[in-house]
Amino acid sequence: MEFQAHTSLVRRSLAANFIFSGICALLLLANPNGIAETMFTSPEVWFGLPAGRLLLGLGLALFLFGQLVLFFTVRKRISKPGVQFIIYNDLAWVVLSGAALLVGMGFTTGWGVAIIVVVALVVLFFAINQFLGLKFLYQGNSKVTVDQDGYFVVMTASRKVNASSKKAWKVMVDHERYSDVADNLTNVEILGDQKMGRGMERRCTGNKGESWTEHAHIWDEGSRYGFIVNTKDPNYPYPLESLNAIWSVEEIEPNQSEVAMQMRLQPKRGLKGGLFMIAMVPMFATVVDKLLGLWASKMEV
Repeated sequence: MEFQAHTSLVRRSLAANFIFSGICALLLLANPNGIAETMFTSPEVWFGLPAGRLLLGLGLALFLFGQLVLFFTVRKRISKPGVQFIIYNDLAWVVLSGAALLVGMGFTTGWGVAIIVVVALVVLFFAINQFLGLKFLYQGNSKVTVDQDGYFVVMTASRKVNASSKKAWKVMVDHERYSDVADNLTNVEILGDQKMGRGMERRCTGNKGESWTEHAHIWDEGSRYGFIVNTKDPNYPYPLESLNAIWSVEEIEPNQSEVAMQMRLQPKRGLKGGLFMIAMVPMFATVVDKLLGLWASKMEV
């Protein structure tokens, strides 16, 4: 089953696009001749047709386009191809607006130029936001949630695997091979003689050579374990005050389990921490979905 998360930006952008398209359509349908007189010096004939009639047709097309945007806005699941189609139409509007200004330079009034430019810029704004919304949109096989708890952000991801909890647990506690499934790590090293259990220490090394230590503060054999990350380490790369993570497995039936990961983090105050969280939230879903997917492939062998 595929899950979706981080749909708010694309939904808000689509909703604004629908409202704006609807307003423009209603204005054009209500008074096409009056708008033509405002925008063009010779409104009675434009490209061989009365400008008022062309604007009436444009209003009808905008109304129908708005209904299509509304359809993709209110759907339970965001359709990536559908939103891409809306973006392409918005970009086409911007390009055609530029062409219309060039072709109609001799018979477009100052108000006409202003209206065409402003509308094109608004539509371009919608296209950009819809594009960013798709970039943030998460679609994967893990269920992902993000919640706010005071100054803390709690991110949780879970996935069902076709394996017993015992088999899944064995894969999860293979710490030295954790870097095989975690995209941001190149190596995980166990520090000291304690290989398992509460109190064990491990050192993680990132893709750029940065490293930090993690301390196991939770260990319930066969069900869950947790690490506190030393964010005060001089080589720690992320602007976080604190971070701890818990990995867990719960058996649903003899050969099926649910594996979950929860991160509780507190960003540093200020612009750097805020920008990091804006990027981190959508990135978390994709990275952890891949991690759980790679774990699942090992557990289900």
